[in-house]
Amino acid sequence: MTRANGRRGKLRYTQGKANVMWRLISRQATGKNLLWLLLVASYLLLVNVCFLSIKHLDVLSNKLASTWEKLGLDSLVAIPDLTDTWLWTHAGNSSYVLAASVLLSSAAFLIGFVLMRMPRWLGAFFRSDAEPSPWAGALLGSILFIALVAVYFTASYLTHLENPADKVVPSLTQILSAAKQVATVPDRSGIIPLWSDLAATSWRFAVSLAVVSTGIIVGLMMGIFPYFEALAGKFVIAIDKVVALAMLPLLMLVFGIDEGFRVALVALSVYPTVVLSAQLDAKAYPEELKTKARTIGASHWELAFRVVLPGIMPKMLDTLRLNFKSIAGLVITSEMIVADAGLGYRINAVRHFMAMDIVIVYVAVVTLLLFAADLLVTGFVKLHYPWFNKA
Repeated sequence: MTRANGRRGKLRYTQGKANVMWRLISRQATGKNLLWLLLVASYLLLVNVCFLSIKHLDVLSNKLASTWEKLGLDSLVAIPDLTDTWLWTHAGNSSYVLAASVLLSSAAFLIGFVLMRMPRWLGAFFRSDAEPSPWAGALLGSILFIALVAVYFTASYLTHLENPADKVVPSLTQILSAAKQVATVPDRSGIIPLWSDLAATSWRFAVSLAVVSTGIIVGLMMGIFPYFEALAGKFVIAIDKVVALAMLPLLMLVFGIDEGFRVALVALSVYPTVVLSAQLDAKAYPEELKTKARTIGASHWELAFRVVLPGIMPKMLDTLRLNFKSIAGLVITSEMIVADAGLGYRINAVRHFMAMDIVIVYVAVVTLLLFAADLLVTGFVKLHYPWFNKA
């Protein structure tokens, strides 16, 4: 009887504790729902305010001008009229106004969120055990990009105030116009420049990357087979110290001015680095794992290509990923020297006409493609080698 009463008491206690926890969770969920509802309502209200403000920029501009006059702030006379801005020129188009309103409201919410979370982030910045949430990582990762864009377009705006015909620091309108021109308008030969140049440079980059990737096998053999290391080790180290760009005249004499000298230029510069990196990774592979492979009957070739190579492949993919910029830079440099198509060829051609808007478009295209390739390789490593990220 006593045991039964005790069990009933424990059951009631457990049920009461569960009810209390459920009430707390429900209250927290309700509070979060109300907070999200308030945030969404505030965001929509801010979008509406921005929309109406842009639609009536002429009234807002006149009111600001009269306010400056009443307050006697003569120094603010230099501030440009709002009716001369890009927003005013597109104020009659509701889609432009709505897009601008959404962008302004999103920027305001982002800045407010960062300012609210800044104390907590500053406290966690110098903690080695800190783990940023996905939202915090995305927001912090976007700050420097936003700052770079803001600094550039501020400098462009101030430059065009002094010299509206300036071409050195093109405005957003000039950049967008140049992008539309090179991406849609054919040249005299009937070829659209951007896509033709992009195809030529991408092919050269892919061929150079394929040649450089074979250095993984050479470095693996140097790290596994001592005699192979004795044969090629010192030679690869010496070649790695050669400045490839200084060898351009010789490379052009030996390989001609066709595609051969571009691949040779990239190989001379990047290939030894990949080989030495693979050698060091292969030599650093845990010796106990090599011993276990030999114990269960693995041959020397199986040890190299079925045990060590899969183990060092994530690091080698990271090595190739970190050399994307070097390979692309050498390919574009070779196109600037001699080529009839390619991103480097076009950048070198338009710079004589001070067409910095086209140069910025091409640089942005190269940067975005390399950034996308970097993310692709990183995602591949995370997907196929999950143990490497946890090591």
